Amino acid sequence: SLGMGVELLQYLAPLNGRATPSDTEANDVWYWETTLRSDNLEQEFARLKATCEWMLCSEIVELPNQEVYGFTRSFRLRDPDGHAIRIVE
Repeated sequence: SLGMGVELLQYLAPLNGRATPSDTEANDVWYWETTLRSDNLEQEFARLKATCEWMLCSEIVELPNQEVYGFTRSFRLRDPDGHAIRIVE
C-alpha cells in the first residue's frame, strides 16, 4: 500500500487565478506551505537542486527537537507559481 497521496491540479476554469506574489513572507495572511515526507532527503535534495531553478535553500536543515516538529531534517522550495513546499525526513 502506498498510503495517502496529494494531487496538485491546474484549473483551466476559472482563469482568474494568480501566482503567489514574489515578496510573500511566512507571516502573510495568504501564505501556505505544503509539507511532503521523504525517506531519502539527500536524494530528493540532489535531484531537485539539479533540475529546479526555484529552490529556496542551499542546504538541508537539521532540527534539534524532533518531538516539537515531528521530523529532524528538512528543506524548502517553491513551485514555479511561487507556492512554498517543505520536504521533511
